[in-house]
Amino acid sequence: MTYCPVLWCFCLHNLQLDVLEIDDQLVAFSISYNNIRIGISTVYASTTYIHRRLIWNKLQNIQNQQLIPWCFMGDFNSILGAHEHRGHCVPARAPMEEFQLSTNNNHLIHLPTAGAFFTWRPGSGLSKPGLAWPIPNPTWRSGRSGTRNTERRLDRCICNQRWMDFVSSVNCSTLIRNQSDHYPILLYFQLTNHKFSSQFKFLKMWSLHENCKEVIQDSWSLPVIGCPMFVLSKKLQTLEIRLKCWNKEVFGNIHDLVKTTEASLQTVQAQIQTLGRIELLVQEEKQAQHDLDLALNKEELFWLEKFKDHALVEDAIPEMITVEVNRT
Repeated sequence: MTYCPVLWCFCLHNLQLDVLEIDDQLVAFSISYNNIRIGISTVYASTTYIHRRLIWNKLQNIQNQQLIPWCFMGDFNSILGAHEHRGHCVPARAPMEEFQLSTNNNHLIHLPTAGAFFTWRPGSGLSKPGLAWPIPNPTWRSGRSGTRNTERRLDRCICNQRWMDFVSSVNCSTLIRNQSDHYPILLYFQLTNHKFSSQFKFLKMWSLHENCKEVIQDSWSLPVIGCPMFVLSKKLQTLEIRLKCWNKEVFGNIHDLVKTTEASLQTVQAQIQTLGRIELLVQEEKQAQHDLDLALNKEELFWLEKFKDHALVEDAIPEMITVEVNRT
């Protein structure tokens, strides 16, 4: 079968990763860490009911072939029951029963998800391609307003008992849903703290501000007495201090700005989850999404300049796509 890559997986370069299975509905791989091997599979199940049966069999085979801790996460395009559906029409029973049967037979555990219960809503009131039944609130939500509004809980994390025995703590939560139809899913089970030394850099986002040039000119015009090299060094030192102060005064902490705009969007979306898609809340959600986009653009510029090797990443992605296309 030929297919286009719809799932991307990234990991730290010091982790030992082995890809075990890859097709148009999942990517399964194992990671070796501290002499312990675990399995993770990202899922993007088909919207076609019959085609989804293939992934249920594949998840069973993966577990039988690799007797390790497993966690499967992503868009399963299925719900367990009517309680994971909110909308105008009744969901079809057969797909729900097959999903339940598959997870029960494989002794899989559905992790509770903090945040939005309904994780999917099709944008612009359009139905999901290939979907023969309507979709309510939980993880998916119809862009339509009124009684035809539909949402479903399609995104989740599922693991086996070995995984639960392996981790000391685990948490699954939704992030802010912005332009996507889905709420992103974040799985936390272990963190390693890395500390990086702080280094001053001129940020590109500063040059976009109208007062940036004036700040530089004012700082550089301050008189300094000494030899040419001392004058240059002192002026650069003074400019660095001035730019740091100006950055805090004008831009503030870019990460705090992202958190603030995310919190605003999350508040509006929580109200929509409770009250429905009232016109006022819909407009507030659009504004909050716009504010978040602006903040994320600034943060993206920030990180692109922080990571010295970002050009290598940008060059690698087209190469990865070319390799994948040549394989099909």
